[in-house]
Amino acid sequence: MKKRIVFWGIVAVLAAGGYGGYLIFRAQNNLVTLDVRNMEVREVASKIEFQTREKIIVHKDVQGKITLNVKGVAIEEVLNIVAEQTSARWTALYPLYSTSDSLAGFKKVARGDLEVETSGWTNLLERGGFGGRGGPGGPGGFGFGMLSDAAASQSKKINLELVNRDLPFATMALARVGQSQVVPENGTVGTLNLHLQQVSYEKAVAAVAKQVHRSWDDYYLLQPGFGFGRGGDNAGNDRGGRRDFGGDNTNRFDPQFAEIRREEREVQREKAFEAQLATLTPQEQEKVKEERKQMEDLRNLPQEEREKKMQEFAARPQFQQRMEQRMYRGVMNTTPEQRADRARSRVERQQRWQQQQRNTGR
Repeated sequence: MKKRIVFWGIVAVLAAGGYGGYLIFRAQNNLVTLDVRNMEVREVASKIEFQTREKIIVHKDVQGKITLNVKGVAIEEVLNIVAEQTSARWTALYPLYSTSDSLAGFKKVARGDLEVETSGWTNLLERGGFGGRGGPGGPGGFGFGMLSDAAASQSKKINLELVNRDLPFATMALARVGQSQVVPENGTVGTLNLHLQQVSYEKAVAAVAKQVHRSWDDYYLLQPGFGFGRGGDNAGNDRGGRRDFGGDNTNRFDPQFAEIRREEREVQREKAFEAQLATLTPQEQEKVKEERKQMEDLRNLPQEEREKKMQEFAARPQFQQRMEQRMYRGVMNTTPEQRADRARSRVERQQRWQQQQRNTGR
């Protein structure tokens, strides 16, 4: 009898140890196993946090019920599904902060409980954060999104070459990688010299934080997907946001003003391209440069030839496959009610846009 008790005791210990090891493995690899139906988004986020030991902030304006059934799926893909079902987008944020109080302020801003303009965290308004491009697909840009997957392929192990570069350049370079944004607290400055090869994103962030004398942390943020940012709202109305050039539109149609804006965009594009190269291997740099040349050649073609080339590109199998996968996710990861609501929202946004065009006489 005693031997049997000891035997089953050993079995129980081994089973518990094995299950504990499985949980640790799953957390270390950010894998999610979840089967829920019509569960509130914040409760789903809490379950994902428990399984992965990651921290997820859900903005107060993100609402909705989640239905999903995943087994051993990466957290990023699960967040894609959650974002799809709540008309939201997600970004991995890495704040560089000076004190625990300032970090608490960062989290309040991320949740929408504190105005970003007066918080000391206005860098959240940069590309990839509030008002930037995030969510499924990640940040893109000229030569970064449609043709090049080199930056996305570096999401696990990256390079970072910085020689006498300022902090904004470093954060721009790191923003080229996946759906991530390094967010310095206001007043954070420094000149960086780094030579990192095939390191984790977190190690690169830690190296940057050390050189600018800041602590750092990491969060996933779910935020509204439409019209959210400086001056915008969730209805997609323009009040000084990205769509109206960031403020006063008095000279918006002045040719001289338009030329100044074009030159500013060109300077920013060049800086972003340099920042992307700072995170790539020499082989990847050559690939990206070649793709950039192809894009420039395409832009310089007459309109009819350019449209023909774009149609040829859209007909490529890999492009078609990507679009089919996106459509498949849109159907499989949403309920019929959510798809109906999304269709109504698209119609409403189109009607508002058409009304704005009529009001401006365009």
